[in-house]
Amino acid sequence: MPVDVGAKVTGSLGKYDVGILDAKTRASGPSPFANYLVARGKRKLLSESYLGGIVIDKESGNSQDRFNRTGGIDANFIFFKKLSLNGFLAKTFSADRNLRDRDWASTIDASYNSNLVQVEFFQNRVGPNFNPEVGFVDRTDIVTNSFDAQLSPRPKHGRIREYNFEAFYRRHVDTHGVLQTQESQTTFRANFKSTVKVLLLPCRVD
Repeated sequence: MPVDVGAKVTGSLGKYDVGILDAKTRASGPSPFANYLVARGKRKLLSESYLGGIVIDKESGNSQDRFNRTGGIDANFIFFKKLSLNGFLAKTFSADRNLRDRDWASTIDASYNSNLVQVEFFQNRVGPNFNPEVGFVDRTDIVTNSFDAQLSPRPKHGRIREYNFEAFYRRHVDTHGVLQTQESQTTFRANFKSTVKVLLLPCRVD
């Protein structure tokens, strides 16, 4: 669609990062005019953490789909440089009354990473009526739970540089709890130390 006018402003105000994008498109063929607005703000916390929010608005000349809006908050907290807690909560607002209620999406991700242990738990929920027209979503009416754990000891002696034990499990159900797919896997790896020997022999050049 042809763009009539647009503007973008980004910058920092102390501990805040802000960004605003606005664009208007003209009608073209069967596509009506539309105006798009995206506003993002993020507040820095501690040394590596933040709390943020986003608002997305679409206003359209289509009488059957006059508007679509998304609002959300997200956060990422890092403790001791090894423990990370992050996630988001978002909701869409649609002109279509059939897409109201059960229009939320959320994610929770917790992970711990060290040289010896790596553990992650992840959960994502997308309601059946979550409808971000400005953007995309892979699949609606889905709940995903995932767990991944790794143990990576490094022997001080011997030819093994590192052992790696990993267990993985992921389960997908719909928002009514009906199983869609699930998968699991266990893996063992061993990384050997490599040695390269170089033999230098005396030579004579005439």
